[in-house]
Amino acid sequence: MKKIVVRLMALLVVLVICSTPACANITNEAETELCETLKLALINSLREPVDKAIVEI
Repeated sequence: MKKIVVRLMALLVVLVICSTPACANITNEAETELCETLKLALINSLREPVDKAIVEI
């Protein structure tokens, strides 16, 4: 019974250590890339109406 308790405690310690975020910069870089991707998607979606308006002008 003691072996099971010791193994569970060791597993708990490993899970707590591994679940701690290592670096916050990764999240910020991912958000920046997502923001740039969304910006380019918006520009591409509006390209056709803008080209049409330029031709009319």
